[in-house]
Amino acid sequence: MAAGITHEALRVPANGNAFRWRVSVAEIDAPGPFSEFAEYNRKMVLLQGSGVRLTFDGGQQTYLCNVGDLAEFDGAIATECALLSGPCVDLNLMVRSR
Repeated sequence: MAAGITHEALRVPANGNAFRWRVSVAEIDAPGPFSEFAEYNRKMVLLQGSGVRLTFDGGQQTYLCNVGDLAEFDGAIATECALLSGPCVDLNLMVRSR
């Protein structure tokens, strides 16, 4: 993940490395790559801050500029996060795709 801290709120099952789905809140303090989650579909919603730019392998970009903005992407795709103007907080939902 980009430099920051992820707080896992809920996951099923509750234990083990693999999960069917997971909800977390992440504090993003610095730009950087997201962790790879190859078998998961990801949804990310901006909760706080001035926003982020996500750049995916291949060059496609998505901006989350306003609280509530949503990005959906494949966790297997290399994703780079840049902060638009300072730290941000986001809500994440990851659901197993396979």
